[in-house]
Amino acid sequence: MQRVVMHFSFERRQNKMNRNIFVLSLLGCLCACAKLPSTFKKCNRKQSDFNDCFFKAVEHAIKQLNVPMKEIGLPNLDPLYVPQMSVGAGNSAAAFEQNYNNITLTGFTKNECTKIEINFDAKTMHVECGTPEILMAFDYEFKGRILVLPINGKGPGSVTIINSKNSLTFKFEEYVKKGQKYMKVVESKFKWIPEKLVVKLENLFGDDKALNDNINQVFNDNWKELNDDVGPSYDEAFGKIFGSIANDFFGRISTSELFGDE
Repeated sequence: MQRVVMHFSFERRQNKMNRNIFVLSLLGCLCACAKLPSTFKKCNRKQSDFNDCFFKAVEHAIKQLNVPMKEIGLPNLDPLYVPQMSVGAGNSAAAFEQNYNNITLTGFTKNECTKIEINFDAKTMHVECGTPEILMAFDYEFKGRILVLPINGKGPGSVTIINSKNSLTFKFEEYVKKGQKYMKVVESKFKWIPEKLVVKLENLFGDDKALNDNINQVFNDNWKELNDDVGPSYDEAFGKIFGSIANDFFGRISTSELFGDE
């Protein structure tokens, strides 16, 4: 099993130790009382067309996240910034350690969703969307081998994920805070199935452009084998990232604000 290590943030500022207690209390109250933005569509779980309303509300909200909405705990989704991620060596084709820094992903607001549903009894939420193109740009450091070829390099790079079918499932619990119910994601599973991956890595072998180009061609000729080998580790990593984003949001907006009274 590949080792996955992640650090991700959305430009949050840490509270200073000497911050005034009154200000802390006031901020806590503001967070607890957060309301959905006026541009977000609201759906009452009791309305007859709730499922259709919920689908349209989530899809519309995703498309607005090309700017952060810090007051409700939502970062940019386009681009989505991930400071650091490490993936252990695969078992066959991708037998190299992968360390990434300064990752940006663009394209998520171009999603076209086919299923968005929530089950309050089972406490699950499931989303399926297709994305024409996701560009993941980063600084990388690789060490190991690809197929039978040794690899040891670092520099800027990118992966273009073409016509990806993405699925995201949350398992959540409800809890009471300040007399109101909130949701908390306790399990998050993500999977993307690309039609094709296009890899571009610079400086794999220093100034040897011919060798760099050849290894990039090996990546692109064997993208499916590489994805089969380490794809599950990326699914796990991004599942945790999206679960963290969801919890920042759900921790600020009560279920009554989201879905009306039970």
